Amino acid sequence: MAASIKLCLLVSCALVLATACDGLQVGYYRKTCPRAEALVRAEVKKAVRANTGVGAGLIRMHFHDCSVRGCDASVMLMAPNGGDESHSGADRHCRQTPWTPSTRPRRPWRAPRVRRKVSCADILAMAARDVVSLLGGPNYAVELGRLDGKSFNRAIVKHVLPGPGFNLDQLNSLFAQNGLTQTDMIALSGCHTIGVTHCDKFIRRIYTFKQHLPWNPPMNLEYCGRCVGCAPSTTARRRSRCWTRPRPGSSTTPTSTTSATTRACSPRTRTSS
Repeated sequence: MAASIKLCLLVSCALVLATACDGLQVGYYRKTCPRAEALVRAEVKKAVRANTGVGAGLIRMHFHDCSVRGCDASVMLMAPNGGDESHSGADRHCRQTPWTPSTRPRRPWRAPRVRRKVSCADILAMAARDVVSLLGGPNYAVELGRLDGKSFNRAIVKHVLPGPGFNLDQLNSLFAQNGLTQTDMIALSGCHTIGVTHCDKFIRRIYTFKQHLPWNPPMNLEYCGRCVGCAPSTTARRRSRCWTRPRPGSSTTPTSTTSATTRACSPRTRTSS
């Protein structure tokens, strides 16, 4: 009898925990921190106006975070020995944002009245949503209620994020592992057209592709010409990055308006405690 009662209690606890971890909902902070979303949007708007590239960095950070064991803000954790996710090869260039650990306490949503009420994981999710909207994409409601992770796993980062040399089949396969479709993959990949890109990641595709062709056959010739103009062969190998859109202050091309952007930038992933 006692064993049966203990089993029932364990099952009940498991169900409660599962419900808590899967309890994402729109307007999650309506009662505990009603201004949370407005505060995040105001900070994102200010940052993007100052530097358009910050927008790409925020979307990239959210995507990289969610790809490694779910959206738990583990990409923001820092280790004194450099063993955290942000120091892995794939995450090394994740842009430092206004809500990194070093500046987070000075942000309005980290003030005493809201401290411990809004998770970093949710802030990243809201920021990514706001960037999409501010740069010309759709505005959508994002489900909140994620919990911040307390651990990181640098070793698996390179296995769960796409590499610059991946072909279509490899990209489709990797995104499918996260429950995302090819349309989702295109929407997320399109986010890389904001701000800057690293020349060494694509120069081999526009000059002497596979050593015997002048360019990558599947690439649109007009687009290839634009890339060549952005990264001349004489300087591209020496330049760490080049702009894929006009420099900050200039107009930007609107992002994709596909419905997949909503799903891709705000995946309903598990949280961790």
